[in-house]
Amino acid sequence: MSNKLTKFAHFPWQDKLLLGEAWLRLGAARFSILTVPFAKLSMDWGTPMLETFRESPPDQAYVERVKWAISTASRYTPWKSNCLPQAITGKQMLQKRGLRSTLYFGLLRDRKGEVAAHAWLRCGNMFVTGGRGIAFTVVGTFAEMGDSSTSAGLPAAQVSQAFAWLKNEK
Repeated sequence: MSNKLTKFAHFPWQDKLLLGEAWLRLGAARFSILTVPFAKLSMDWGTPMLETFRESPPDQAYVERVKWAISTASRYTPWKSNCLPQAITGKQMLQKRGLRSTLYFGLLRDRKGEVAAHAWLRCGNMFVTGGRGIAFTVVGTFAEMGDSSTSAGLPAAQVSQAFAWLKNEK
């Protein structure tokens, strides 16, 4: 543990601030997931059923730093910081800096018939949290409107169902 603290002490102050922001936002996201209804919680994520274009982000280095901060901070939270709090945190951190992203909800049925849910975040052509979600069927998206958004054409009713599974995921 002291080795990790020593390593942290040597981080540039910008990285320390970014890690702190990610850690705090992960906690706020987890609390919100447990206490705020989906319709109200999702109001800040952008327009439902839209995707941003898959182009290089204007500040690719910054998006990489956000990805690193969320991944690192999520390993040191006393609460569950799985895919959904990470995706929400990434969305908020990018929105704060004016970067558009797409938050995805996906479902997967395994061989036993069990349903698994997953959330991930993409900014331009970069996946920020949750990997690429390749095995999952996208059931909902949220993206900022504007020049770089396109309709995903997905059924909106399935999004809240995916959210419910993610909320209760152990």
